[in-house]
Amino acid sequence: MILSINRNIITLLFFKAVFLFVLISNLSYAQDSSDTINLKKDTSKVKLFEMQRSPMLAVGLSLLVPGSGQVYVGSYWKAPLFLGGACALAYSVYHFNQKYQNTQNLYDLVKKENNEDNFFRLDSLRRYKEYYRDNRDMSAFYLLGVYILAAVDAYVGAHLYDFTVSDEFTFMISPDIRYAPGINLMFRWGK
Repeated sequence: MILSINRNIITLLFFKAVFLFVLISNLSYAQDSSDTINLKKDTSKVKLFEMQRSPMLAVGLSLLVPGSGQVYVGSYWKAPLFLGGACALAYSVYHFNQKYQNTQNLYDLVKKENNEDNFFRLDSLRRYKEYYRDNRDMSAFYLLGVYILAAVDAYVGAHLYDFTVSDEFTFMISPDIRYAPGINLMFRWGK
């Protein structure tokens, strides 16, 4: 019994000692307020950052003609993709609308005949009419998506226009098995 009480006291004392050691070692790294120096900077000569490209102008150009916002921010290779996609989808809307109008007119003519033998023809024309209408609407929806995507890309491109990407920044992930399995992350600035 006395041995078990001593073992409990020794364990408690050990944990208290570890706690005090951790507490004292953490306090030794605390910053002393007397070491800080308050430097006042002259802000009259500080040059504020000014963007080279206006994001709202890039969005406006891109909404006017898809791809023109990309040309404005210097992403020349993206401009023909957005312009080509918008032109193809605009033609698709026009094409399916023409087919829909022609099928609608033919459907109305066949329906006016009021002939019982035209039931299958009316059903077929109705299905074609719905097919062309659905494809027209989907093409218009995709065209709207191209416009929105071009505008968002131009907006982001205008914001990132002044951002420099150099080889001086390195990010590397590698496995680390020295002490225990893990991952080693390394960031390096400069050469």
